[in-house]
Amino acid sequence: MELRHGRRPDPRHTDGEGTDRPHHARSRCLYPAAKFLKEFAVKDLIVVDDYCCGIAGSYGFKKEKHRLSMEIGSHLFKAIKDTGPSLVITDCGTCKVQIKDGTGISVKHPSVVLREYLKMQ
Repeated sequence: MELRHGRRPDPRHTDGEGTDRPHHARSRCLYPAAKFLKEFAVKDLIVVDDYCCGIAGSYGFKKEKHRLSMEIGSHLFKAIKDTGPSLVITDCGTCKVQIKDGTGISVKHPSVVLREYLKMQ
């Protein structure tokens, strides 16, 4: 299921994981992790890539920019919360911090999710 191009996932799917694709990865087509995880490790993966988390590298870590950074990310936070995921997956460390702060939902790197999956096998 994807949250893209105006298609919205069924809100009854609350046991899935959401994944964020950082803008720097999007522009270079670097996003194999979601495809791989969806195929092998994550039952209900919802790709949320319509919005920016707002952190912009170290920009959002600056005290005077934090509020604006969170406002920029508010659309992404809402989109993530609206899907009701139990976990958010992103391969960007700064996005991870921002998404956790903006949603209160646990955020993990794809390699951590894969490692946990392999341990269960």
